[in-house]
Amino acid sequence: EGEVRFPGRYPIRKGETLSSLIERAGGYTDQAYLKGAVFTRHSARTIQRRRLDDLIRQIEESMLSSSQEQMSASLDADSAKIEQAALETKKALLARLRAAEITGRVVVRLSALEEFKGSSYDMELEDGDKLTVPQNPGVVHVVGEVFNPTSLLYEENGTVSYYLGRVGGMTKEADKKQVSVIKA
Repeated sequence: EGEVRFPGRYPIRKGETLSSLIERAGGYTDQAYLKGAVFTRHSARTIQRRRLDDLIRQIEESMLSSSQEQMSASLDADSAKIEQAALETKKALLARLRAAEITGRVVVRLSALEEFKGSSYDMELEDGDKLTVPQNPGVVHVVGEVFNPTSLLYEENGTVSYYLGRVGGMTKEADKKQVSVIKA
């Protein structure tokens, strides 16, 4: 999907690689943002779900055993209530983990086809694999504790300070040590 010349569903041959499929799809368009490409795989989704379920089970067992120990060691009713509230909070967090969407995303670093072909990321395809190559965004989103949260046109030599200056700088509430730059 996305910024390839002929997006669509393609049957794959046994042993076919990602680069050969990209070639069959006509290669990338001029607007392709290779750093933002997303590759998903059904088998990876299954493994990721299983590992998350194992993690949830381990956390749950650890949480329940430690909570029981703490509740039995509590000397008064107030301490027991606090422990019960903490347990309920942990249960809510576990429920959110259970509901988390598992995508089956596999990290693939696309590059020009000549470089990509035969690289360690040029993997053999499986049925159900999906590659999405987004369009080059062309904008930088500045959000959080700044005076004018907005999206600005990307400037090739723009720095963090440059973009912060364009939005009026950080507010008094901003934690200057926690500035984050998020890239695809």
